[in-house]
Amino acid sequence: MNKIEIVEKLKAHAPMIFDIIRSDDMGFEFTAVCTEGAIFSDVGMLLSTHTMGNMPCDDWDQGEHSKQQCNKNLESFLNSVELTVPWEDISLAKLENLLEEIENERGAPSRSF
Repeated sequence: MNKIEIVEKLKAHAPMIFDIIRSDDMGFEFTAVCTEGAIFSDVGMLLSTHTMGNMPCDDWDQGEHSKQQCNKNLESFLNSVELTVPWEDISLAKLENLLEEIENERGAPSRSF
């Protein structure tokens, strides 16, 4: 597969948060894909004044929002954390690894609406 094909497959999963790790002292870490690119897990990534270590999307799937609204909220959140690496800036090898991780994650809990 070439880079364009892989990016299209990754975009088909967007928005999606997976590989979520919560640390009491370092906040949340996760990997995600959104339409603009990917976010890669990093220690303390959500320790900012914007999120204060919290994942604001925790209640978006509680039945009060439609699936479409949940996806819109998730996409807005992912774009707001300013950690998105644009697709064109990600190497082919990293894109292949990301796609493999998503495909392996399908059986595990994830934050995809």
